[in-house]
Amino acid sequence: MTPSAVRERLPRRLVRAGVASPSRVLLGWLLLCMLVLPGLLQLSVETSTESVLDKAHPAWAFYQESLDLFGGDEVVVVALQAREPFAVEALRAVRQLSDRFEGLVGVRRVDSISTQPVIRVDDAGDLRLSAATKGLGRDPTVDAERVQQIAAIDRILPRSLVSNDGTVFAINLVLERSVADSYEGILGEAEAALSEVRPNFEAGWISGVPVFQFETSQQTQRELLTFIPLTLLTIGTLLTVVFRSLRSTLFLLGSGGVGNLLMLSAIGAAGIPLSFTMVILPPIVLALAAAYGMHLLTASAGSSGAEESVDERSRALLGRLEPVATPVALSGLTTAIGFLATSVIEIDAVRYVGAFGALGVVVVVALTLTALPACLTLWPLPQRDPYGFPWLQTTGAPWLARVARSSRTATVLGWGLISLVATFGIRSVEVDTDATRWFRAGTSVRDDYEAIRERLSGISPMNVVIAASGSTSVLDIPVLTAIDELSGYLEALPQVGKSVSLADPLRQLHDGFEGRANAGLPQTRALAEQYLLLLESVEQIDDLVTADREHANVLLRVDDNGSSHLLALGETAESWWREHGAEGTSARATGVMYEFGRAQDAIAWGQATGLAIAFACIGLLLLAVFRVPAAAGATLLPNIAPLLVIYGFMGFAGVPLDAGTVLVGSLALGIAVDDTVHLASAYYGERETASPDVALARALQRVLPAVGYTTVIVGVGFLMLALSDFSFIRNLGFLMGAVMTLCLAADVLLLPALLLGRRRASSEP
Repeated sequence: MTPSAVRERLPRRLVRAGVASPSRVLLGWLLLCMLVLPGLLQLSVETSTESVLDKAHPAWAFYQESLDLFGGDEVVVVALQAREPFAVEALRAVRQLSDRFEGLVGVRRVDSISTQPVIRVDDAGDLRLSAATKGLGRDPTVDAERVQQIAAIDRILPRSLVSNDGTVFAINLVLERSVADSYEGILGEAEAALSEVRPNFEAGWISGVPVFQFETSQQTQRELLTFIPLTLLTIGTLLTVVFRSLRSTLFLLGSGGVGNLLMLSAIGAAGIPLSFTMVILPPIVLALAAAYGMHLLTASAGSSGAEESVDERSRALLGRLEPVATPVALSGLTTAIGFLATSVIEIDAVRYVGAFGALGVVVVVALTLTALPACLTLWPLPQRDPYGFPWLQTTGAPWLARVARSSRTATVLGWGLISLVATFGIRSVEVDTDATRWFRAGTSVRDDYEAIRERLSGISPMNVVIAASGSTSVLDIPVLTAIDELSGYLEALPQVGKSVSLADPLRQLHDGFEGRANAGLPQTRALAEQYLLLLESVEQIDDLVTADREHANVLLRVDDNGSSHLLALGETAESWWREHGAEGTSARATGVMYEFGRAQDAIAWGQATGLAIAFACIGLLLLAVFRVPAAAGATLLPNIAPLLVIYGFMGFAGVPLDAGTVLVGSLALGIAVDDTVHLASAYYGERETASPDVALARALQRVLPAVGYTTVIVGVGFLMLALSDFSFIRNLGFLMGAVMTLCLAADVLLLPALLLGRRRASSEP
């Protein structure tokens, strides 16, 4: 293989431009930064978890239709635990807080034991629609007993607004739709009110989907302000240790800073808010800029100091930088492909990570090939040849070359066996995301959710909408009976804490008029309609049935928020209705938590497609560079094996594919190929004048320091994410740090063995 087959013209021309006209190149980048600055000023941070929802899918449109029919389904739950069952002070506090929350902007309704009408018929046959606590305050003992008796006959209060033991009371703030801007005010008032009364009770908690969304937004903004300076400090320290030069550190951090400036400006100019998943981009771009630049800095060692003129120093510098220009460009291209592979998913939070991550990579590669040579020309580095740790070249490289020669077969078989074992773990990898597990155990967000879930029903809303067609009405007795049976069937499932349907108030009213418990449903459509007319003043009925009687809603409170379980629950409900539902009707699952679950599933399976695309594109790119299929395969295999190991580990360890870990495959493949390209390019370049064994030894001596340093830098960049309070970002950081380490091991052990394995091939470049 000739040098021109490995080294394309464009990267070399960019390096030449930086060395030949350094002042012009740097001025050009400065002007570009000034031009894009207005875009940076337009950048906004919108960290709502809605960005991970699949709004392009028809299911999202159906969810919006359900909100039009039945109102918003997001609920904030404020719960109090009394010292005794149905303690009067607890009932009074519930009434006080309910009145306080009624006037909050964005709150559609407040449901509690003091506001929820209990449907009953008194001894005189008169309908009563008052709350259980009405009249509270005359005789504490009698009042508590009366409230307990009334609550016991209600079909909605138990495990929804009062626990089975009567010690925990919930105040549910049912929100208007699309009130994310009001979350801060609502939650602030709820927390303030709870703080005032909490000293009088055993405990108090606040939870609900809006709590998770708001806390996610707040935490993301805090982490944005933490990750970037922390990554700068950590990577800057590592660079200074390696190069023992503050100037080199400033060069590389400056490249990453400009890359981030241009990337973030592009995001702002496009009018796209910075989502909570995009928080990973700045530290990654910074780490990649340092990694690419390290190859040029290590190559530049010894290029100046002995020469007598500027022209001679420039020619020497150019001669050292040109050989690494194309490998750096190819590394950036494979990484950009890895990012772009994630953008095939039609969910904003993931698509924008892929698209703008690829842009950031392209920018830092351009900076590395132009601005960095310009800086090295104008401000040469102190001469330390080699930089970093000399033993990597003097001891490490020769040892690895000997291992490749003497243990080639054992190395290949060993990696093959490890990969084979990993495939068994891969089969156990689950696609599952639970937003309630994003926060660490011990945080109030996580603990409050668990406390309410254990004592009451689940707080995560999900709906099953029953639609009647033609002349069919949901009040037709066969339809009403099926709704009642479906609700009972779902409530019996372990992942469902509470199920409420239109049948519940109708059953309760029918019991009252029949004068006996368990009288069943009304037996005619006309009677059911009369009952609903009597309940017109009960606002909660609008959550269960539409005025035209064409749609009914089964309200679920789910205990298990795993996306796979939510989707399975939805399929279970729809399947049950297909088998047992009334003719002329249909059932469809929806709801805010169901949409989260469906979106996470779409992300995971879309990423599988993206990973396949990345494999194909990177494979074709390597084939175009090395021209020989075997050579391209030898370069790609060392990056496939670590991915198999990581996915196998996830399966064995029970780490699911979620909103963060689902990015591991494409990102790891794109980034890990970088070092492989550098070593393979150096090897094939040396093969022009040397035997395979000698070429490998020389190639390892030339690239091992840079490959090792860049792996550490990129790995540390990802490990910064492991400091996140979000479990899915934390897992992404740990897994990417691990896969970078595995890829380095594969590059210095497996790749040399594969390269030497082709020594007798007639097509050897």
